[in-house]
Amino acid sequence: MTHVFIFNPIAGKPSRIQQARKELAEFRARSSESIQIVETQHKGHATELARQAAEQYDPVRIYACGGDGTINEVIQGIVGYPHVEFGCVPIGSGNDFIKNFNAPDFLDYEKQLTAPSYPVDLILSTGDFGSRYSLNAISLSWDSRVAIELETFKK
Repeated sequence: MTHVFIFNPIAGKPSRIQQARKELAEFRARSSESIQIVETQHKGHATELARQAAEQYDPVRIYACGGDGTINEVIQGIVGYPHVEFGCVPIGSGNDFIKNFNAPDFLDYEKQLTAPSYPVDLILSTGDFGSRYSLNAISLSWDSRVAIELETFKK
C-alpha cells in the first residue's frame, strides 16, 4: 500500500506543522513503506492532490495533515474511490473530527500506517454551492459565520 500525506502549511501553529513534517521525514527515512509527502499551495489544493493520489495509486491511504478544513478537502477528493483509505494527522487549530475518537495515537506515524481501517458514513449536502461531502458535521447559521470569519482572523 502507498501512503500519501497531504500537509496544509497554514493549518494550526506553524511550529507544529514544521515538527510534524520533520518527524514524518525521519520516519519515512527508516521505513520500508511507500510514503509520499506533498504540501498544499492554495485553498482547494488538498482536494486536487487527494484525487491525483487516488487515481495514481491502488491501494492507497491518504492522510489529511492539518485541521478540519484539510480533512474536508481531502474527503472531497477521495469520494468514489473504493480502493482509498483515509487517515488523519491532527495538526490544525480545532481538530474537531479527532475529538470523536478516544485515541491519542493519531500523531504516531508507525501506528497510522499499521492501524486497521473502518468504514465511515459521509453526509452529502446539496445547494446553491453545488454538492459537498462532510465527514463529521454540517453547520448552519452562527457556526457557519464563525467558520467564514475564522479565515479572516487567521490572516
